[in-house]
Amino acid sequence: MYSPRIIPVILCGGSGERLKPLSRPERPKQFLKLLSDRSFLQETALRAMRVSGAEAQDIVTITLSHLVPLVELDYQE
Repeated sequence: MYSPRIIPVILCGGSGERLKPLSRPERPKQFLKLLSDRSFLQETALRAMRVSGAEAQDIVTITLSHLVPLVELDYQE
Protein backbone atom coordinates (compact mmCIF):
# COMPACT_ATOMS: atom_id res chain seq x y z
CA MET A 1 0.00 0.00 0.00
CA TYR A 2 1.29 3.46 -0.93
CA SER A 3 1.95 5.86 1.92
CA PRO A 4 2.67 9.43 0.79
CA ARG A 5 5.69 11.17 2.26
CA ILE A 6 4.81 14.35 4.12
CA ILE A 7 7.39 17.12 4.14
CA PRO A 8 6.58 19.73 6.81
CA VAL A 9 6.99 23.36 5.73
CA ILE A 10 7.25 25.99 8.47
CA LEU A 11 6.75 29.64 7.60
CA CYS A 12 9.03 31.59 9.91
CA GLY A 13 9.06 35.27 9.05
CA GLY A 14 7.86 38.39 10.71
CA SER A 15 8.98 41.78 11.81
CA GLY A 16 8.78 41.33 15.57
CA GLU A 17 6.08 43.94 16.11
CA ARG A 18 3.12 41.95 17.43
CA LEU A 19 4.40 40.88 20.82
CA LYS A 20 6.18 44.00 22.01
CA PRO A 21 8.18 44.60 24.12
CA LEU A 22 9.40 40.97 24.16
CA SER A 23 9.45 40.56 20.40
CA ARG A 24 11.79 42.81 18.42
CA PRO A 25 12.83 43.03 14.76
CA GLU A 26 16.15 41.33 15.57
CA ARG A 27 14.41 38.57 17.59
CA PRO A 28 10.76 38.01 16.53
CA LYS A 29 8.32 35.98 18.60
CA GLN A 30 9.04 32.65 16.89
CA PHE A 31 12.45 32.63 18.62
CA LEU A 32 11.14 33.45 22.10
CA LYS A 33 10.87 30.84 24.85
CA LEU A 34 7.64 31.85 26.58
CA LEU A 35 5.65 28.68 27.23
CA SER A 36 8.47 26.18 27.78
CA ASP A 37 12.24 25.88 27.55
CA ARG A 38 11.85 25.70 23.75
CA SER A 39 11.17 28.51 21.30
CA PHE A 40 7.92 28.69 19.36
CA LEU A 41 9.85 27.55 16.27
CA GLN A 42 11.28 24.54 18.11
CA GLU A 43 7.83 23.61 19.44
CA THR A 44 6.37 23.90 15.94
CA ALA A 45 9.10 21.69 14.47
CA LEU A 46 8.51 19.04 17.14
CA ARG A 47 4.75 19.08 16.47
CA ALA A 48 5.38 18.81 12.72
CA MET A 49 7.62 15.78 13.25
CA ARG A 50 5.05 14.10 15.52
CA VAL A 51 2.16 14.66 13.12
CA SER A 52 3.98 13.88 9.87
CA GLY A 53 6.45 11.23 10.98
CA ALA A 54 9.21 13.29 9.32
CA GLU A 55 12.73 13.59 10.65
CA ALA A 56 14.22 16.95 11.66
CA GLN A 57 16.35 17.13 8.53
CA ASP A 58 13.20 16.77 6.38
CA ILE A 59 11.61 19.99 7.64
CA VAL A 60 11.64 22.94 5.26
CA THR A 61 11.70 26.32 6.97
CA ILE A 62 10.92 29.43 4.96
CA THR A 63 12.16 32.67 6.48
CA LEU A 64 13.54 36.11 5.74
CA SER A 65 17.23 36.28 4.79
CA HIS A 66 18.23 38.23 7.90
CA LEU A 67 16.59 35.59 10.14
CA VAL A 68 18.45 32.61 8.65
CA PRO A 69 21.19 32.65 11.35
CA LEU A 70 18.53 32.63 14.09
CA VAL A 71 16.68 29.73 12.46
CA GLU A 72 19.91 27.75 12.15
CA LEU A 73 20.82 28.49 15.77
CA ASP A 74 17.33 27.50 16.98
CA TYR A 75 17.54 24.14 15.19
CA GLN A 76 20.94 23.43 16.76
CA GLU A 77 19.66 23.81 20.32
